[in-house]
Amino acid sequence: MSSEFLAALCEGRILASRCSKCGSCSLPPRQRCPECGAETGYMELPHRGRIITYSEIHVSSKAETPYVVAIAELGEARLPGVVRNARYEDIEIGDEVEVVIEKRAGENPPRCWYFFRLTKQKR
Repeated sequence: MSSEFLAALCEGRILASRCSKCGSCSLPPRQRCPECGAETGYMELPHRGRIITYSEIHVSSKAETPYVVAIAELGEARLPGVVRNARYEDIEIGDEVEVVIEKRAGENPPRCWYFFRLTKQKR
């Protein structure tokens, strides 16, 4: 992830980039558009979105398994993340999620990361 993305997270913001020429959005933010190569600017994304796909992970050397990962559409960009408060069988495409940003304790300078919290099921 870009340093701009991580710095914005610690400020409670989610940044993507938008191309000044073709209008496409990129996440993590990039200085140049991956579609046409033009310069980009930053745009802030909403903290709520909808799940467009998800999967359950059963093998990990660092995390307790199983856990659910999803890609959520936040405005015009898509963000991958772990869904912390739901089991695989409780989730459907279209469910609403909120991005929760947390600071990692004891780190100086502070580092931040995010996860998804299921807020409203489609059903």
